[in-house]
Amino acid sequence: MRLAPGRENNLKYIELARFAVTEHNSKTNGMLEFERLVKVRTQVVAGVLYYFTVEVKEGGTKKLYESTVWETNLKTLTSFRPIATETTAAALHKLTSLLHIFMLRSCSQEMNQSFRTVKLSPSSQCDFPSKLELVVAGG
Repeated sequence: MRLAPGRENNLKYIELARFAVTEHNSKTNGMLEFERLVKVRTQVVAGVLYYFTVEVKEGGTKKLYESTVWETNLKTLTSFRPIATETTAAALHKLTSLLHIFMLRSCSQEMNQSFRTVKLSPSSQCDFPSKLELVVAGG
């Protein structure tokens, strides 16, 4: 497989990437709108496999998808799937952090210094069904 940098502006690749979005929409009754071609990789097989990363607009939100188009005498869409972005990963991390803060504020804390363990037990405001134990690292 070969990365094709700088070819994101190549009209042939853009046409094939647009084909991928259109074909996906027709197979799924989707409403994705092609925005731009982000990355191109190619692989010569019995024909050529094109691996595209495309940016699409879905309901006003921009998202990234990976697609594969196999070109022989015909064009065939072989895969089309959303990919996780750094923004998604960052949002997930932030949500997890907020959940931990909520858990710590909602539950009463009892410090056991001899075992260096923090025990969190449900309070009247805490909906967590069981006691959580967090081991504190260090000495």
